Amino acid sequence: MRPGAALLGLAAIGSVTFASPGWLAPGTTVTSPLLPGADPTPRFVEQCLASSMARKRAPAGLMDKTRAAMWSHAAELHLTATETSLVHGDFGGRNLIVRRVAGCWGMAAVLDWEFAVSGSQLADVGHLPRYEERGRPPTEPRFRAGLIRATVD
Repeated sequence: MRPGAALLGLAAIGSVTFASPGWLAPGTTVTSPLLPGADPTPRFVEQCLASSMARKRAPAGLMDKTRAAMWSHAAELHLTATETSLVHGDFGGRNLIVRRVAGCWGMAAVLDWEFAVSGSQLADVGHLPRYEERGRPPTEPRFRAGLIRATVD
């Protein structure tokens, strides 16, 4: 896939906006906040770190560093809590259909929308490298190159 293909698809998804951030009902209605209250992003990470699966998979030191990083940036993360873009919620290679046009691979469709919400596109940016596999070229460097190119152009 071209370096910016995922970025262009993500930009198209994020161009759809809603009146407020939160959970989506059928259609374009936002029903309630994703996580009500102050500091929703660090609190969400706290919930994830508290899960039994996270405790099995991540060393305590890494979890402590993650927790500290999230809370040290709570003020900046608060800015993302008010964003109202369409967020796919599971944006990555497993849900992207690609096609070849004029010798270049590009994104043709995005599947699997059950986790879609109104919020910050940074959630989808974070999901993109989630399913990378050993032995396959990593997505992140190409995505980053496309992001930089789109920002400069």
